[in-house]
Amino acid sequence: MVKKGFTLAETLITLGIIGIVAALTMPALIAKYQKKVLATQAQKAYSLLNGIFMKIAVDEGVENVCSSLVDNYSDDDNYWTKTFSKYIEITGETICQETSDSKCAIKMLNAPYIDNSSYQFFYLKNGMKMNLYLDKDANWWGRLIIDVNGDKAPNTYGRDVFYWHLSCTNGGYKIYPRGGIVYAGNDPNSYWKTTSKWDLKCSTKETSLGATCTARLMENNWVMDY
Repeated sequence: MVKKGFTLAETLITLGIIGIVAALTMPALIAKYQKKVLATQAQKAYSLLNGIFMKIAVDEGVENVCSSLVDNYSDDDNYWTKTFSKYIEITGETICQETSDSKCAIKMLNAPYIDNSSYQFFYLKNGMKMNLYLDKDANWWGRLIIDVNGDKAPNTYGRDVFYWHLSCTNGGYKIYPRGGIVYAGNDPNSYWKTTSKWDLKCSTKETSLGATCTARLMENNWVMDY
């Protein structure tokens, strides 16, 4: 018996079907992979911050980093650069202009707005860029914003831009995510999962700033499920 092979038409149809399936599934697979990479980088950024602050405390001979940061903090734009350059290689910095510097623009997760604040970022050799600020007068909080892949896209809160606070209180220092359990305290409207405030939501289905996605990411064991 002579075995009949595939005809050219059948082969082309099969290849066409494979191409269609690939076209449908590849974007989802790529997006899933990119989320995993960015989530891993966010975890590394968090560990990096904790490690540097611990080293500062050891070098200064203090119980926790707040004893050093609060006492020595200056509004000088170069304060964080000078402080961190002892522990990690810094390759550059930029002081943003509120309306004109595209490198400083941060997109919202699901809102038609852009955060173009006059932040100062410094760039690290590992590809990240950071904005750090400590309110010495309040003596209890700092802002820690990290873009884990520098100026590369998407430059979006909750995707590659992550937001923590530094708390300096009588109980010592803590690095905690904006909109998380520590941030919210006993106020459900300050917690990302129960809030009604758009600027504290982490959602791709509702109007959402996305800065609190750092809390959602950490509480979900560093899995980006949004």
